[in-house]
Amino acid sequence: MIVRVAIRSVFRHRLRTAFTVIALSIAVALLADMLMLSRGMEKTFHRVLSSVGYEVRVCPRGTLPFGTDAVIARSTRVTDALRAESDAWHQEQTGRAGAFARAIRDELETLGPIPDLDSATLLEAEPPGDLRPYSRTRCLDGGSTCERAIGAPEAILDLVRQTRDDGADRIASAWEGIVADEAERGGRLLVLAKRSDAEAWQLEAALVFADPLRPEIPAALAMAARAGIQVVMVTGDHPTTARAIAADAGLPAEVVMTGAELAGMTDAEVAAHLRNLNIVARATPSDKLRLVEAAAATDRTLAVTGDGVNDAPALNRADVAVAMGSGTAVAREAADLVLGDDSFATLMDALREGRRMIANVQKGLVFLLSTHVALLGYILVATIAGFGTPLLPIQILWMEFFIDLSATVAFEREGDEPESMNRPPTPRSQPLLGRGILVGLAGAGGFTAVAALALVLGSEGGLEHASWLAFTTLVVGQLVRANANRSLQTSLFRLGPNGVLLGMGVIWVVVQAAIPYVPPVAAAFEASPLNAVEWALVAFIALAPAVLAEVMRRSGRTWVA
Repeated sequence: MIVRVAIRSVFRHRLRTAFTVIALSIAVALLADMLMLSRGMEKTFHRVLSSVGYEVRVCPRGTLPFGTDAVIARSTRVTDALRAESDAWHQEQTGRAGAFARAIRDELETLGPIPDLDSATLLEAEPPGDLRPYSRTRCLDGGSTCERAIGAPEAILDLVRQTRDDGADRIASAWEGIVADEAERGGRLLVLAKRSDAEAWQLEAALVFADPLRPEIPAALAMAARAGIQVVMVTGDHPTTARAIAADAGLPAEVVMTGAELAGMTDAEVAAHLRNLNIVARATPSDKLRLVEAAAATDRTLAVTGDGVNDAPALNRADVAVAMGSGTAVAREAADLVLGDDSFATLMDALREGRRMIANVQKGLVFLLSTHVALLGYILVATIAGFGTPLLPIQILWMEFFIDLSATVAFEREGDEPESMNRPPTPRSQPLLGRGILVGLAGAGGFTAVAALALVLGSEGGLEHASWLAFTTLVVGQLVRANANRSLQTSLFRLGPNGVLLGMGVIWVVVQAAIPYVPPVAAAFEASPLNAVEWALVAFIALAPAVLAEVMRRSGRTWVA
């Protein structure tokens, strides 16, 4: 699968450190961003509200089986909702609006002509903020001034309770039941209230928006869990809605907090709760920033997703900042990654690709270092032992320029290992080549060097033939080592084929065997044909570290061949 990720900058030291926590903005990473108004409940509980109204239940878009009056009732409430959205008025001037305003406008298209929003009648418009999670507009409506508010249900209900109407608290309590029922179904709710000429606020409708879960999200979240990554959902939605969406996505929801609860904690308490935290509902951008700071205080690597201007501080402080392609320019500029399709699954694909890249860099380094331990170790010991010039310059050039270079390039074609996303993240303090790997590659390379020198000492064909035998051992051992170290943890039989690496190995062995039979080349390399016994010794020395590594890896250990 092609990862649709635009990389803005290299992660520097963070590139090789996998995320341990992801603070996830739900609306831009889990949901399909296809908001549509699924229910508009206009004065549903008429016995409590003392006003007979209409209940419009779920039905196919564009069809309302309740007659003309029901259509008018729904259209009136949805029009009021559009007028209450501050960015809907903004859209009239710039052509841009938020997801809720777009969904309301789409719904109106199914009910009839969309009313014009004349900016000349708009007296005041206030968008939602951290301390006031609802939009509020005031405009001329006929011969009077009409004020509308739409936003988080609890905030709108509190606004109604602030009136001096004796029945306000009773009415608001009844609407809380509507909110609770719909939130349990995973609906994203806005409540609409309205008043004229500074009269008491009146509840008009509860609008339920359906934002379907992206089909690839449950598998992506399961992958994150297997990879040892904690996902924290940070959302402005109602806690019950957040729980329902998390349940559909397969995200644990044992520990759910609200932004208000987070604000009441000290930084130390937030850091202590972070490890078990699943959801932060009714969150603000400042809450996301506190999570970033808490992760930094506990030395955890945090990736943050965001799409708005207010997300920029958290993105700037995060270890890995992930912006949405549909987000604001400010968020994209602050990000290390930009997800072209706004999907959390794409972030997981990018993480898998990152782990593959780092693993291949590690394998390439292991191959080069172990090969040079064998080569330089043999030259050093043979020279000290008095064998003159153990290897000719052209032989060293053959190994370094042709074989090493081609094998290293072939490593880049290595696919990701089957267990790459079933391993915990790499600790920050762990180097790319740890002590165990360094000891392993020194042992594997040293074995080849000593074995090659032993062949020189035991050869009966003269020093020149013995040197060619040792050189062939180093070359074949190098090619076997390249294939044997395609994974340091997984059995080779569980890996997919790397035809380029295997093909190059076969070609170089054939060329190495053919050199003694081409007189000009044989003279330059001082090469002579090897007999069957000598080829058997070469094969044994080359394969022995690979066989041992295979046995150790099947027992669950990391091992260098």
